[in-house]
Order: sequence, then structure tokens, then C-alpha cells
Amino acid sequence: MTDRPVTRPDLPGAAVALILLAVGLYAVWTSFAMTALGAIFPRTIGGALMALSVIQIGLSLFGRGGQASGEGREASWDGLTRRLGLAFVMIAWAVLFPVIGFVVTSIVAATALIVLAEHERPSLLTWLVRIAVVLAMVGAFYWLMVRVLYIPMPRGWLF
Repeated sequence: MTDRPVTRPDLPGAAVALILLAVGLYAVWTSFAMTALGAIFPRTIGGALMALSVIQIGLSLFGRGGQASGEGREASWDGLTRRLGLAFVMIAWAVLFPVIGFVVTSIVAATALIVLAEHERPSLLTWLVRIAVVLAMVGAFYWLMVRVLYIPMPRGWLF
């Protein structure tokens, strides 16, 4: 007889995945008002987010995405807090993107996601490297979308 940990459904994980599924649906729905070329990015990302959310919901409900019964209540709340934080950051990014602008909201959102993912205190050098990577990544995506794919990016208050 093996000592496999008993798994249980991860209802908070399924709930957050359901929220992200709604975000993906919203991205695809709003893309219908865009040009064919401009709609490629939100439809691709929204479709991927919906597909991954459905997979996560299935895994969570069947105990594959959940936590083993041996983990404590504190670990479960920490995971729920991080999941809700992820959903909040992504929704805030999607809502504020056209108002404030792509560059600023993307830098803030990526930095917030890094903070949410961190379990320990990183060194100053680690933070500087991460910030440099975020700036390079946002700059590269902006250049790719505007100069290569010719996607009309909304001009917000701050670029």
C-alpha cells in the first residue's frame, strides 16, 4: 500500500480560474470592435487564457490542482491571496490599459506580478535585474506591436 497524499478539490483555485476565464472572454468579446489585424493579439491571448483556465478548473475540481491534505491552513490562505492578487492585477491592467496607456500599466502590472510571485526577500541586485528585464520586455512588446504588427495602441494619459 502506498502513502499517497490525499488530495481534495481546490475550490479557491477553481474560482480564480473562473475569473480569469471571464477576463479571457472579455478580451475576445471586445476584440470584435477592432480591426482584423488589431484583434489578433487580444483574441490569441484571450483564447489561450480561456483554454488554460478551463484546464485549471478541471484540475482544481478533480483534486489535481489542489493541495495535499497535509498542508496547513496558512499555506492555503497564502495561495488564495496570491491567486486573488493575480486576478486583481490582470483585471486592473486590462481596465486601465486604454485609460493610462500600455507602457505605464504594463510596467506596473509586471512589477506587481513579480512581487506577488516572490516568497522571500530578494537582494537589491536581483530587483535591479528584474526591473531591467521588465523594462526591456515592455519595450520589446510595444515595439513589436506598434512597429512590426501595426497594432493601433490606445494613447492613454501617460503613453
